[in-house]
Amino acid sequence: MVFNFKPNVVVIETAMVKLESDIRLAGLIRQQIPNVTIIFCANLEPDFFDMLKENVDFLMLKEYPVNLLNLVKCLRSGKPTSHIPSLVRFKPAFEQNFKYEEIDAGQLPWPARQYFPLQTYKDGFIQLKPFGVMLASGGCPFKCAFCAPITVNFNTGNRRDRNPIDVCNEMQHLVDKYHVREIYMGGDTETGNKQSFLALCREIRNRELHQRVKWSIMGDFMVTDSEMLHAAAESGMIGMKVGLESASPKVLKGINKPVNLKRFEENAETCYKLGIKTHGTITFGHPEDTRDTLNETLEFMKRSSLATWQVSVVTPFPGTPLYHWLKAAGRLKDAHGKDFNGNGNCIIAYPPESGLTSDYVENFHARAMEKWKRHKLKDQKWLGFHLRLVARAMWSNPGIILNRAKQTMESWASKTKSTTPAAQPPIPALAGR
Repeated sequence: MVFNFKPNVVVIETAMVKLESDIRLAGLIRQQIPNVTIIFCANLEPDFFDMLKENVDFLMLKEYPVNLLNLVKCLRSGKPTSHIPSLVRFKPAFEQNFKYEEIDAGQLPWPARQYFPLQTYKDGFIQLKPFGVMLASGGCPFKCAFCAPITVNFNTGNRRDRNPIDVCNEMQHLVDKYHVREIYMGGDTETGNKQSFLALCREIRNRELHQRVKWSIMGDFMVTDSEMLHAAAESGMIGMKVGLESASPKVLKGINKPVNLKRFEENAETCYKLGIKTHGTITFGHPEDTRDTLNETLEFMKRSSLATWQVSVVTPFPGTPLYHWLKAAGRLKDAHGKDFNGNGNCIIAYPPESGLTSDYVENFHARAMEKWKRHKLKDQKWLGFHLRLVARAMWSNPGIILNRAKQTMESWASKTKSTTPAAQPPIPALAGR
């Protein structure tokens, strides 16, 4: 598509896990379109700049949407680009501007969704289809040591909330134009400001939007209370993602994550009672982890009222405090970009007294979800809640459910037909009989 279009500028949003493949892609694009300007958007450490200089013209750091627009305007008009914040230029000469300017959340326009069909995006957490994605805020009040979006993308970590009226206008737009049944608000911590969150809930109810669309969020139980959850449920919220990372107070302190486990479980139980689907994230293999703390976390997962979990291996993304600390301590193993994935590859070295090795962490991670599922399949409360979720999906999407049932039946019939022996022709009568 790019080769046929032959654009003047190509923008690639990359990340450590796919940096090497994106650099190869940039090289292929430049071979076919020699005069193209290639811009990468990613928060990379200077250690990785040399990898870009051959095939990439510019690197946008930090929050880039507004700065990227200004860069393209300068390129089109032939004006200098040195004044643009958080910009690294590789061609024709190396130049960098590490100045950071915080973006006002209300400054950003709505996404140009007409170019990105909603049905191409998937999220297993979403309950109702079709669905849309948007942001009601940006930033987070915390600075967890492992969190690249906050400690690297946002220098200050300040939260910025959009005006509830504008948020609801965009929700209305998604319903009217794209007929979405659910909206996922994926800001870093949508519950980070209680008054703003309650104001959004009131605006949704005042417009009666909760009768037309349901919504879910990325939140944090440490800045969420019962009043907020009840207001959200009354306004149509049906889902909430939260991060825990570990159930060990010592480990949590080591990664600068302020979690009160009692409050976490109280909010999880409130969500259960309100019918709000919850999804938690856990990472195994923190610098302070031991075999005991890994098991402590797994046991907490089993006891918790959360509906679902996802587990990963701790990934010290370059630029984060965790990365710098491990690198200085000599505990960061040699790794390539693809190794920063969190999907089971451990690149941290552990002291002997922890009882951990990279292989042990990887194996523990690989078995954790199976152990959790086996436990929960014996939990009547958990099973009952999931039946409620299935009923909600069927009630809200009867056409989709019936369609899937029809496809399943047709597939079953096709397989049955293919395994049934074909009817044999009758044996012809022998001559003379």
